[in-house]
Amino acid sequence: MTPCAIVFELMKRYEPGGNKEKQDTLENLGRPTAAATAEEAVKQLRLWEQRLRRLNELKVSIPDPSRLAAALRIITDSVIGKDPDFLFRSQTARASAELDVNPTHASVDLYLKFIMAEMFAKEVLTLPAAAAAQKQTPVIKALREATAGQEQQTPKGKGKGKEKGKMTAQERSVHPCIYFDNPAGCSKWREC
Repeated sequence: MTPCAIVFELMKRYEPGGNKEKQDTLENLGRPTAAATAEEAVKQLRLWEQRLRRLNELKVSIPDPSRLAAALRIITDSVIGKDPDFLFRSQTARASAELDVNPTHASVDLYLKFIMAEMFAKEVLTLPAAAAAQKQTPVIKALREATAGQEQQTPKGKGKGKEKGKMTAQERSVHPCIYFDNPAGCSKWREC
């Protein structure tokens, strides 16, 4: 098959701009899914805006502005209701755009831009809190115990000869090797 034949088959099968796409886009524009978080709301609003642009490209008559405003409320109401300041700002924007009294396509577009900016700001403000929750504690390589403000002294040997500086297993558990802090570790390992 040639590339032109492949493109022809795709166009024939999926019919971009056909009746099915127009119907699905109109249905999804009027009945969006509600968002639970600001991040989901931003994604839903962007998708909703893309669908609105696609309907304009297909030269389909856009639904009534009151239905568009209701669809925007479906997406954002659960997120807006959680924050009283955000609720006040959104109600003020709706009132200044006369969205509840005399909705127009221009006022819906203005409210969409406002609500997307607010959701994006809310999403950005919640990112540092989420990053702080995932922050890991540093790992400690070595730990020395200090007794009541006194520095720990390394134990002295038992005198001259082979046994000088050697410790018993019990002493080793209480007093670690002086090379324990060294990143390379102790070279004597078990003999220490």
